[in-house]
Amino acid sequence: MHFLTLSLSLSLPPLIFFFHWSLFSDRMHYAAAYNKVDAIETLATLGASVEALDNDSVTPLMMAVQMGQIAAMDALHREGADVHAKDKDGVQSIHFAAAYDQFEALNKLLMYGCDVDSRDDDGWTPLFWAAGNGLTFMVTKLYNLGADIDATGNDEINIASPLKLAQKQGHEDVTRLIKSWHLEEL
Repeated sequence: MHFLTLSLSLSLPPLIFFFHWSLFSDRMHYAAAYNKVDAIETLATLGASVEALDNDSVTPLMMAVQMGQIAAMDALHREGADVHAKDKDGVQSIHFAAAYDQFEALNKLLMYGCDVDSRDDDGWTPLFWAAGNGLTFMVTKLYNLGADIDATGNDEINIASPLKLAQKQGHEDVTRLIKSWHLEEL
């Protein structure tokens, strides 16, 4: 009976339903990735955890953030998903939003109470992730939200700041942008 309910709410034929499940650690991750709000609510009602972890310790909320699935994010948040949960490397949902250039997801996470300068296990803030990926507009948004452009990471990885990371990765636009902010401060 649960299979029929979930199959209908996911709008997938049973064969595809089973094929797709094999790509995710559980049904909640699948529902989050594909923005299946009804499935998230049904699964939560049936006792499935909104904090389920995949093999990399990624939660369904992190999956929804990566995919830019705002309705799924809202549903998971309503069901009690922890917006501060960390994966195996201490990376939080807000880092994923910055790394995957998900502006709307970033805004939602800030509304949910995330900190624009949250740090992962390497001491990286979301600004590090955006700068390291050369995401000029995300870097600008984070700066405008008050992100610390002088944040420092852990020395073990030899990346002292978002500026140095952008330089190391060859992201000239981001490098110029961050340097211009430093000049404005003088």
